[in-house]
Amino acid sequence: MGTARSKFVLLNLLFAGMSACVPNARSFPPAGRGERVVIANGDVERRVLKVPPGHFPRPGECRLWFPDRPPGQQPHSGSCMGLGRIAPAGTWILYRPSNDKKVLHARVIDPKKDGVVVVVRVYDAKKGTYLRDEQPR
Repeated sequence: MGTARSKFVLLNLLFAGMSACVPNARSFPPAGRGERVVIANGDVERRVLKVPPGHFPRPGECRLWFPDRPPGQQPHSGSCMGLGRIAPAGTWILYRPSNDKKVLHARVIDPKKDGVVVVVRVYDAKKGTYLRDEQPR
């Protein structure tokens, strides 16, 4: 078996090698003790939501969010009707459920296909911290 330290070193080497082998991968400095985040294929770091709370949609509404644009250059929030079908590749659809104002859902659109939700990330609306992933419906 090996010691915990040798397993830790082996995992760090494995992750370092993965970031070098994956096209378009970005490697971030350790987030915590021994933790390294590797993000591939244009995915964004999900640990902390990088949307200012003042830009969250109102409860029951949606907002199309372009992760590569500054907050002041984002479209306004409004109705969720049909937004999923027209959302451009690589965007997010932010949604505040009216029955649970403590969370914010980010429907992540496929980086290469318009309107295809690949995952729904759930964040704490007050802290902006990542809670969990849900399967798209």
